[in-house]
Amino acid sequence: MKYMAYSLSFKENALTSVRILSTHKAWKPWGMRITNPISKSGFFWLPSTPDHKIPGEITISNGGKVEIETIGHFRNSPTQLAQILAGNHDGEARIHGHVQEFGDVTVDDCIYTNQTLSTLGGTTLSARNAYLGALISEKEPPLFDSVDFSFDGLNEWARQTSLSQSRSEDRNEISITYKKPENIDLRIGEGVSLHIIYDYSSSGSPGTRTLKSTTSLRLSFEEATNIEEAIRLIHRIQNFFSFAMDETTHLLQINGTHEKYIIQHANNRETLKPIKIFYHGAYDPGTESPSILAPSMLFHLRLVKETLEKNLTEWLRYYEVITPTLNLYFSQKSGAYRFLNGRFLALAQAIETLHRNTSNEKFMDEAAFKDIRRQIITGCPEAFRGRLSPMLIHGNELSLKERLERVIDPHSKYFGGNENVETLIKMIKDNRNYLTHYDRALENKLLDGPKLYAVCLKIEAILQIKFMELIGFEESLLDQIIERSHAIANKLRPTLTDS
Repeated sequence: MKYMAYSLSFKENALTSVRILSTHKAWKPWGMRITNPISKSGFFWLPSTPDHKIPGEITISNGGKVEIETIGHFRNSPTQLAQILAGNHDGEARIHGHVQEFGDVTVDDCIYTNQTLSTLGGTTLSARNAYLGALISEKEPPLFDSVDFSFDGLNEWARQTSLSQSRSEDRNEISITYKKPENIDLRIGEGVSLHIIYDYSSSGSPGTRTLKSTTSLRLSFEEATNIEEAIRLIHRIQNFFSFAMDETTHLLQINGTHEKYIIQHANNRETLKPIKIFYHGAYDPGTESPSILAPSMLFHLRLVKETLEKNLTEWLRYYEVITPTLNLYFSQKSGAYRFLNGRFLALAQAIETLHRNTSNEKFMDEAAFKDIRRQIITGCPEAFRGRLSPMLIHGNELSLKERLERVIDPHSKYFGGNENVETLIKMIKDNRNYLTHYDRALENKLLDGPKLYAVCLKIEAILQIKFMELIGFEESLLDQIIERSHAIANKLRPTLTDS
């Protein structure tokens, strides 16, 4: 199935065509937030030697970290053990197991982290992915027809109804009502759909009753899809919701289904068996989920319900093009830059890169520039041509100031008018140039902490406005969001004065 990356062509600064490609580059997204670690005992074996089972324990902890610790060795011949000890065999592509509660287990991309070569010696391995509930054969890729997942803040973002309460006239009877919303189905690409699934649970005692509504997302594929591609798509969708919530979110759970994994019930009834999926991400998600409420979001479902399919489709369509900008945007949102100067430089680079990757505008006609470049190099003393020529390679690119003007000027009304925009652009340009080149001539232009922080917030607001524009938000909706959303209003509020 091919839908994960996009090759784009530009014409008159507009996206005109999309060619869908497949990508399989090694990558690692944020780790999963696992607040209740899993630790289950059982037996493990290599798919090639199913009769050689050894006891052990699988542990899955926060971040999706998967470890297997065994008593005994998967490869117990003297030659095999010697190879492992010498570092000539550093891992196993796949391990099978059967453990408490979950039954069958498949663990992929395992690396030996500890070996004890003794009679009662054992092995410790760290793994990339784990599938609880399935035995995936030795050379078969992990394929799924659908994948369910959820992450921080999703319940609040997708909330459509709340509990309602009514009393009888004599106030002796009270009724609490909850109506489950209809699920939402979105076609987001060729052969792939996203579903917003609403559910609820009820529990309690004769004197107490608790009703909890839950929301999850489901990706369904017309063709069974490799989990690596599915996780890549999940990560991009997750980033859409992180952007919408103005908060870094982390995956809480992933469950996959495939027609080959079924549960047999009485009366020959069969249902699909959900396979719990875990992956070891590159970054620690922390153990505390953020408190995310609708007023602090950039936008929520109730604002974009009618256009959500289009917005998500456009987000995925543009994702490959604006990935460098998104990486910088989300890294500063997650607190990756401990110092304000670093955050500012990331944001300044993000806005410059966004314009460069979504516009083919040049300073002048390319043919005319090449002719001028040739004349300059020809007129330069031969001894200096080698130094001058590389300096002119990017001479036809727009300057940072020009790119900032192209991005910000169309939205000047949100930043207090043209005069304030000019001040903001000058502050960004001077501070970026000083912090990049440490030009002493600009040292007196360096902003102090509070003012630099205010500029960072405004650049972040610019990026958010441009992202919303790219994914199809009309100006009227932008006006509504900027008027009502605390997330962006607080970034636009501070007034900058050039000093």
